[in-house]
Amino acid sequence: MVTIKSNSLNVVAEKFMEYLGDREYNRVTMRNYRGGCKAVVQYVRENSLEQYDADICREYCLMVLNGRDFSELTKREQTMLRCANVLLEFMETGAISQKVKPTKDALKGLCAESIAKYLANLESQLMSENTLKGHRLYLERFDDYFTKCGIKKLNDITAELLLEYVSSVNYHGVGAGYRALGVTRGYLRFLHERKYLSKDYTQLVPSNNYHKQAKLPSMYTEDEVSKMLGAVDRGNPKGKRDYAMLLLASYLGLRASDVCQLQFNEINWEHDTISLMQKKTRQRTELPLLPIIGNAIIDYLKYGRPKSECNYVFLQQRPDYTCLSCSTFYNIVSEYILRAGITIDNRKHGPHALRHSLAERLLGAHTPLPVISEVFGHTSVKSTNVYLRVDVSKLRQCVLDVPLTDYYEQNRGWRHA
Repeated sequence: MVTIKSNSLNVVAEKFMEYLGDREYNRVTMRNYRGGCKAVVQYVRENSLEQYDADICREYCLMVLNGRDFSELTKREQTMLRCANVLLEFMETGAISQKVKPTKDALKGLCAESIAKYLANLESQLMSENTLKGHRLYLERFDDYFTKCGIKKLNDITAELLLEYVSSVNYHGVGAGYRALGVTRGYLRFLHERKYLSKDYTQLVPSNNYHKQAKLPSMYTEDEVSKMLGAVDRGNPKGKRDYAMLLLASYLGLRASDVCQLQFNEINWEHDTISLMQKKTRQRTELPLLPIIGNAIIDYLKYGRPKSECNYVFLQQRPDYTCLSCSTFYNIVSEYILRAGITIDNRKHGPHALRHSLAERLLGAHTPLPVISEVFGHTSVKSTNVYLRVDVSKLRQCVLDVPLTDYYEQNRGWRHA
């Protein structure tokens, strides 16, 4: 059995998180395991233990259980136990039991055929993959509801049953509820147009008039971004890859999907430009290939990229050497922000935060809003306006001098009346 000194357990935990990130564990799981690792490290340190082995792991688990059954633990405590065991497994073997990714079940139930056709129709209209997943989720719940009602044919759905379904839509958050109803309206319209339903029930579903108020974007200062980039170890293949990807997000504001799926034919080395079709907006954008970014990509291609015929620039470090997912890139950004010792507070710490931070720097340099909108590939300047909410200096420039009116002069003592 391999043991490790307690003062090196932090290093093992960091390597463990990198391992999970490379295997595309989602951000929620990564966050939970990160907290579990911290708890184990703290236990070893507080108890002045010189090693972490199976006996220490068992003592730690018994401490967490405190005489209770596993089912009686909170979700956080259950994660602490899992993390203690997989951390030990990773320390001893350099790996953990391979997670099994759930496969997407085929649609079943009353609406299976029509839902599949509806989603195919939306896909033909270039709806993004993530939006399609959301539609599928809401429609599966629609299907499940009426299947459980004992409905055998779509035309058996009545106005009364539909109103009952609408009343049953209860999601966490107002926005999710309205999105579900909006998807339902579109699906019902499709059913009527394609003769699945003899009646058009769309008017029975409340109109989707909810307007989400954009949250204040998370920002990092130029100094913090520099610290994050400086935390990357560029002496190994993973570091070379991560550094180039971080530069694309920090210096050009590319979305995670566009960084992960960047292809060789989108880089014009002769004219020092990057020209790509944005995955989210389906709009083409052209950006300058800055020297620091070009050099980082070349360094990765020459000394870090696995040998592969794949047309994607950035690849996973393990076979089959496919492109990275957005969740993996989120973990990469989060890893280096934390490694740099940057205080996160309530700020988000993924690729989009780097995009927002670039917008703030451009605003600080007095870059016109339409120019920023074009750089970021926004389909409307309205999407860029959110950044003005955090740039106080720009808001101050909008303040107008309001002269005192004669009425105010005549009623100057109104406060004391």
